Amino acid sequence: MISAYSGVPGEKDLAIYMLKNASHLNTATIWSDECDIPELEMLKELAFSSRASTTCEFLFD
Repeated sequence: MISAYSGVPGEKDLAIYMLKNASHLNTATIWSDECDIPELEMLKELAFSSRASTTCEFLFD
C-alpha cells in the first residue's frame, strides 16, 4: 500500500519498481487525497505498467 501518493517522480519510480519486482504481490493499493487530473493520469499509468505478479490486483483509493 502506498498512502498519500502525490505522483512526484521518486514515488512513481518506487511504485513502478515494486510492481515490476514483487512477484508475490496480491494487491497493490494506491491512496491519494489529491484529485487533480494530472495525478489521475499518473495513477492510470501505474495501473497499466507491467507487473511481476500475474495475480496482482491494482486498487485506487
